[in-house]
Amino acid sequence: MGHIMVQIEFKYLRRTRNRHGKFYYSFRKKGHKRVRIPGAPGSAEFVAAYESALGMSTDEKKLNPGSMAALVNLFYASTKFAGLDKKSTQRTYRRVLDNFCDEHGDKPVALLQMHHMDSIIAKKCNTPAAANQLLKRVKQVLDFGVKHGWIKTNPAKGVEKIKYSAKPIHTWTEEQAAQFVKRHRPGSRKLVSGSLQRSWVTGLLRAWAAQIDCNPPGGGRRKRECNLCYPCVARQPPSLALHKSCK
Repeated sequence: MGHIMVQIEFKYLRRTRNRHGKFYYSFRKKGHKRVRIPGAPGSAEFVAAYESALGMSTDEKKLNPGSMAALVNLFYASTKFAGLDKKSTQRTYRRVLDNFCDEHGDKPVALLQMHHMDSIIAKKCNTPAAANQLLKRVKQVLDFGVKHGWIKTNPAKGVEKIKYSAKPIHTWTEEQAAQFVKRHRPGSRKLVSGSLQRSWVTGLLRAWAAQIDCNPPGGGRRKRECNLCYPCVARQPPSLALHKSCK
């Protein structure tokens, strides 16, 4: 007898890719804590963790009034948050604040003091950039809380950032660039990254190169309503020609 394939729908399940390119799964239901689901999708460990998270979300009530998670959810519904760029900035805010709420979301905002925040940031000293990013976002949320009467003063404002020296970014040599091109097949996502290819062609920073419109002759970049022109090579690399923004 042949095997019958059954597709199972996991409601409230979100797949996220981290900065290393690896995927992980989380149970995300509005008004409830986010729960990381371990294991491979469909495995016994995965299904057990999902069912446990689903049961918790069904049994538990809404977030505790006055808790940090409740304040963060209110911040997400604010006009300030709505005014942020949805594609990148909101996603970054949610990633930082959701991770914070996974650990501290059930704690009451009114009892939060400066030494609490100082301890939280100090525990992340091994990743100073992430710690400073967290401090910045929590400060914004607590400012929002002060404005809406959740807490009298912002206890995160007296906490200092972690000082560190950023490692210099290595500039690729011609040999390393050629090795990258050789590694990825033509038309692959990494190879047709428009900003990367344009950086090689123009010498611009990758962040600036991402804003280039390839259609006008000579190219151009919009910066504060000013168009800048720059020289380009006569012929684009074949992989860049495949990119959707260059058609």
